Amino acid sequence: HLVNSMRERNKLHSSVERLEESLARANSELGRFQRAVEEQNKVSCGVDVWRATAHAKERELRICEEELSLLRGIVEQRVMRSGNVVMQQAGSTALAQVKSDLEDLIIELASAHVLRREAEIHAERVSEELEAAQSHIQLIDNRLAEAEKTVAFQRLQEMRERLLSGNDMSLPLPSLPTLPSFSMLLEGNVAAWPIDARREIARLANYAESLVAQHAESDRYAELRLSEIRRENEEPPQKKR
Repeated sequence: HLVNSMRERNKLHSSVERLEESLARANSELGRFQRAVEEQNKVSCGVDVWRATAHAKERELRICEEELSLLRGIVEQRVMRSGNVVMQQAGSTALAQVKSDLEDLIIELASAHVLRREAEIHAERVSEELEAAQSHIQLIDNRLAEAEKTVAFQRLQEMRERLLSGNDMSLPLPSLPTLPSFSMLLEGNVAAWPIDARREIARLANYAESLVAQHAESDRYAELRLSEIRRENEEPPQKKR
């Protein structure tokens, strides 16, 4: 019984060493991915990839813990089965030491898992704060763009009202050709301007309004496309495959 117990102990010790090596590799991979995450915190798309990798590593760690728990059950069964005989022999101390070593190893693994989980929770919290900040910045950009468009429309409307204040602008405006670039000065008495000049300025105002409308439409299309890209990036890697 003592020889068999020693053999079982050697086998169990080898299994424990393999599990420790697997755990060390898993922890090494986790550290490498955490460093990669720290370097890629400035890029929002990298957060989703890191989360998927972290979840995969967490699953690997759970598998190692399950294997270690199974190994612990096997050891306890062996000890219970051969306890009555082995306790009367000189090898009882060795089996007790094996069990104690396994208990210590389980405690260390549990502590490492707790620390790793705390690090993952902190990383997720930082990621959520980063996403919230990006959303807030995007909201501010959208509001600023809308405010600029509103001011531009108001200025164009004021310009048209000043230009069309007389009765000599009732004729329809001709189509707008390719426009040269020149500065428009609206200060002073607009009513004293020549008819052709006022019609030309009104035509430029119409053209500016169309440009503002096109710019707004382009912004809406860009926002729609950006939303689609974000949804694609938020899909898990398994679904994309």
